[in-house]
Amino acid sequence: MRPRLRSFLVPPPGNPRVRAGRAGRTRGHLVGLVLALLATACGREPDVRIAGLTLRLPDSERCRPAQPITEIVVEALGDFPPSDARTIDLLRPQAEPARIDRFPADTEIVTFRARAPGWTGLAARVLPSTDLRGPLLLLPEDRSCPLADPALTDLGGAAAPLPGGGLLLAGGLEGELGTRRLVRLGPGARLGEVLGGLEVRRTGHVLVPTDDAVLILGGALGATGPAHDTWARWDVAAGELRAGGTLATPRRELGATRLPDGRVLLVGGRVSAESAPLATAELLEPSSGAVAPTGELPNARLAPHVLTLDDGSVLVVGGTGAGGATPPQLTTWDASSGTFFDLPEASLGPAPTAVVGAVALPGARALVVMDAAEGRPPTLALVRASSTGLGTEWAVDALDAARLAELHALRAAALPDGRALLTGRDPSGEPIALRLDPGTGRFEALEATRAATALVPLADGLVAELAESGTSLRRPALRTPLTSPPATLLPSDLALDAPGRWSVSATALTAEAEGARADLATLRFADLALELEVRDPGRGVEILLTRPGAPPVPVVVRGDEVGPALCTLERPDDAGMVRLVRRGASLTLSVGEGEEAPARSCTVDELEGRVGLAFRAPTGATLERIRVERLATE
Repeated sequence: MRPRLRSFLVPPPGNPRVRAGRAGRTRGHLVGLVLALLATACGREPDVRIAGLTLRLPDSERCRPAQPITEIVVEALGDFPPSDARTIDLLRPQAEPARIDRFPADTEIVTFRARAPGWTGLAARVLPSTDLRGPLLLLPEDRSCPLADPALTDLGGAAAPLPGGGLLLAGGLEGELGTRRLVRLGPGARLGEVLGGLEVRRTGHVLVPTDDAVLILGGALGATGPAHDTWARWDVAAGELRAGGTLATPRRELGATRLPDGRVLLVGGRVSAESAPLATAELLEPSSGAVAPTGELPNARLAPHVLTLDDGSVLVVGGTGAGGATPPQLTTWDASSGTFFDLPEASLGPAPTAVVGAVALPGARALVVMDAAEGRPPTLALVRASSTGLGTEWAVDALDAARLAELHALRAAALPDGRALLTGRDPSGEPIALRLDPGTGRFEALEATRAATALVPLADGLVAELAESGTSLRRPALRTPLTSPPATLLPSDLALDAPGRWSVSATALTAEAEGARADLATLRFADLALELEVRDPGRGVEILLTRPGAPPVPVVVRGDEVGPALCTLERPDDAGMVRLVRRGASLTLSVGEGEEAPARSCTVDELEGRVGLAFRAPTGATLERIRVERLATE
């Protein structure tokens, strides 16, 4: 007997308006249902996991349906293929409880699509291994929905996503003094929870999320004066702020990033408001509090952007150099030697303007946004890292930014489908929002409610748009790591690496540049089956099984063979169709079609955990008839 996830739909509370615990505030209308999910396992002592989720509508009238909701589609996501019989259910609001008794017990994410005439609201929630009760906010796709809580204004502090969804705001600046502000916006909430406050006033600090906490690093008491040499951690499970320890060097206006092994790299900054930028860096081990110096930047930087790309590469970009200008050099950090070095083949060009945004994108890429300054328009750069057997090669593509020519105060955030959200102001000061596909260079206008001072992608797929006037939430298209891929991948389903590197037809991709790459963004698989047809592979098309924080594992398709290193299968007569089945560390390869197609199995020790999928091709190679299927784990 296979364990199942059982759920029950029960009527809402009688009063649709519920006090939020503060005088004069209400939570607004409920959708009218509460969903409770119970996971049970067969046996004498079944495990029961309850997730009571209340679906709610936003406060903003612009984001609410004009007519009643008519149906809600609920989908369970996990390491199993979709099935109308087991993983999808259709609910209709009704007075009597409805019952679902079909979801697999290993469900990890539940998504909701609520429909009313002319309106669709989306929500998603990661299910923890323990009981869960809480709200879910149904938001229309691509709409910017303002929250009414003044506690969620951006006061120049720092913000970071919380594991499982939601947001933490910490510190800021009021006048010349930093603040002790600490505010939590829970997943699905419309009001912030004002917490007990930071242990000291902080401004010029950074927040770094981990799997179970948010680290609060460095900063200072105010706009002037020395930097803090301390750090603290917000423990998510306990809901408590805890002392962290002491840094190797006091730092304010620093940059930081979490590394694949869990350590945190702190870069640059300065020791006081009156001192020069730092070239030093240090590593922090959050679990023990141990710190150690690591390397030195070739160019000292104040407030640099520090990114960890999805292949584990670390990129340092922007900030302010010792002379007050933006350093044009791109810098990387080598984990094995603890050394920083500038990338001679990649830079932002001569005398770049201030970098106001740098975000990591799928496919070991980063989008760098440089704001308008001194009569110069904004510019965009796409940084690409490519792992090879000899190391990592870097390249920079200048994107056409004519669409941004009259805009300023730009900010950027990565979206789950591999595209990017850009916000800013037009010449009249009105807020604008654009969606950019970095792989094609195309822009799409979106509605905007605020000129954001910060954009924060959240763990449940939302983007928080923070501004001095408050916070808005935006729901991009529902795409989670466990979303099921379409039966046949079209070129539009893939994140292309840069403009001009692929030519695209309705069903096929042809590489127009050496090493062109296309990624199935965000999706991760425990077990999968892949089929594709490869024509004119030249020196070899690589099927890349991507691993978080590590170089991908390539499976090479050549004219006469296919397979990973040291485990290849002959490909007779340049057979077009290639099939790959991955189960754990085992790969089974076959070529051609039919039951008699040659096949071979290999064990690849590097394949642990879930993997992503990408393709890298030489000039002239064509990929078509790409089919991906999520397999049930054995």
